[in-house]
This record gives sequence, C-alpha cells and structure tokens, in this order.
Amino acid sequence: MNVLLIGGPSQLMDTMVDVVNKNGHKSYVLMEGGKLSSAYRHAFERYSFPYQDESVKDIIRSVEPQVVLFTGAHDPSFAWEEKGSRELPRYTASIAYILSVYAALVKGGRFIYLSSDEVYGDIFANDLIEETNPAPEGYRAMAILQGEGICENYRRTQGTDAVVLRIDHLYGMPRKDQKEGGVCFQKCLEALKTGKISATGEDVFSMLHVKDAAAFIYALMAAESHKRSDYQLSSMQDMSELDLAKIIAEEADFSIKVEERVIPKGRRRVLNSQQFTKEFGMSAFADCRKEVGEIIRYMNRNKSSFLNPEETGDGKKKRLGAFIKGAIPFVE
Repeated sequence: MNVLLIGGPSQLMDTMVDVVNKNGHKSYVLMEGGKLSSAYRHAFERYSFPYQDESVKDIIRSVEPQVVLFTGAHDPSFAWEEKGSRELPRYTASIAYILSVYAALVKGGRFIYLSSDEVYGDIFANDLIEETNPAPEGYRAMAILQGEGICENYRRTQGTDAVVLRIDHLYGMPRKDQKEGGVCFQKCLEALKTGKISATGEDVFSMLHVKDAAAFIYALMAAESHKRSDYQLSSMQDMSELDLAKIIAEEADFSIKVEERVIPKGRRRVLNSQQFTKEFGMSAFADCRKEVGEIIRYMNRNKSSFLNPEETGDGKKKRLGAFIKGAIPFVE
C-alpha cells in the first residue's frame, strides 16, 4: 500500500511514518516548504512544495496512493498564532485543492482528514458525540470545521471516500524548537519559563497520546471498509487543567509551584470515541502520568531549545540563511 502523508514536521507525522513502514507499506511525505534534510528520513520519498502548487498533481499521479492523510488541524505548517485570520483562506484553499486533485486522479482510494476537538468550542456537560453540533470559536477552529465541510462536499458530490477524524487534545514528545502545541506542551513550557503553573480545576478535557492516535489512524487506513464518514478519537479519561499541572509538577526533575486559578464559569470538552472503539475494537493504552513525566523531563534537559528556539536547531539555521541572503547584495 502506498500512503501519502501531508503535513509539516511533527511528532505525529514522525510516528505515522514509522507505523506505516513497520506494517510493510511505503510512506511518501509532502510538506509545505522548508528543507527535507532531516525531516521524515524514514519515508520512502519526500517532497517539499506549497500545497496549492501544480507539482501536487505530479506527486499524486506518480505515487498513486491508496491512502492520503492530510494532517490538517495538526499540521504545524500553518502559523495560526502569528497570522490568525490570514491563514484561514490558505488553509481551506489547500485542502480544497488537494482534494480536487485527489478526486480527479485517484479511484478507489481513501482520503483521511484530521480535525480536532476545537470545532466544538468549550462548554458541554456531557461527552461529545459525532452528532453534536459544532460551535467553533476563532479563526483556527472555523478553518478546521470548514475543512470537514469540504470533505463532506466531495464525499456527497464526487463519491470520494473522505473520512474525518476528530482528535482530542493531542499530546506527545515535542520536537526541539517547537513553539506551539496543545495544553500539555503549553503547561510544560509555562513551567520552564516561570517555575510555576497556573491552572484551574474547572477546565476539563481528555488527552490522547500521539502513539495511540497513530495506531487508530492506521487502523482506518488498513480497513477494507468503514461504517461512518466521521469518527472521534479520544482516551475518554477526564482530566482537569489542575490535574495535569499537578502531574507535571510531581514528575518533573525540578521544582514547580502549582497555583490554582479560579474562573467564573467551568469549561468542559471531552470527545466520545465509542463509535470508533465499537467498530475497530481499539482503545487508548498510553500511561498519561508516565508520558507527561517523560515530556517535562525532556523539555527541561533541552530547556534552551524551547525557551530560545531562535538560538538553536532550525532557528539558528534560519537566522544564518537570512544573514547570508542579506549579505549577498553587499558582496556583489
């Protein structure tokens, strides 16, 4: 099976490449821009083009993928914190273009789009099922939901086997120089910066480890058929922000003070993954305490990489590249 994985460098993409390869399939990776020197070194083939580039047609025609995975909501190629609303049209245009090319060139394949819990907003008394009406807040959440709509449109009008997977509060070992991430990364980063974590016991969610998410995604990739066009992936283990902060403090190899924060109204957003579990017979197995402990200790060992990313790794390369580019006119 040929699998085309679309997305920038991340722990999820690293894990997906490994999972696909270990199961005897070929993984091809398309990332938007950047250098491929170290990214996805285990992939069979790697490509670096804008998602709306004409080359995408040649790639899909050449690879002839049985499965295309568009990481969407979990693709670091989109700079939401820096560009905000300006990323919304680029995001939706990217998935629309890739899907149009895929629908035109691939017959009998499967397109998987990764969405997230963000499409639902914040306040829900019960676990969220697939039929719950979304209530996105902010440009990023709206863009992610529009991506779901584009998949539904191609499924309905073109007969494309396009499946949406909503992933609940994804977490995993971060890459060095990483700037953005989910609640686990944010709280660990806060601890590194300040030596303390501000958290509330009223903000409740459920986290899913990247290895569990990758196993679930691969199960759908390999399935001959599936009953639904959308599934939700979650550990379904309730955790408050305060619970997470305490685990980070208890498992860290340095002192962290946990400060409980009082908020006027409680927030709860937990995905119900029973539909996926019932059909595929899989559930999350990662030990949250163990995994979070490894994350905070790793980030502390590589503290400078997370606190001063411009001075290390890719950040340093970018600065050197910018310096060389700026110096060329003077040399000439």
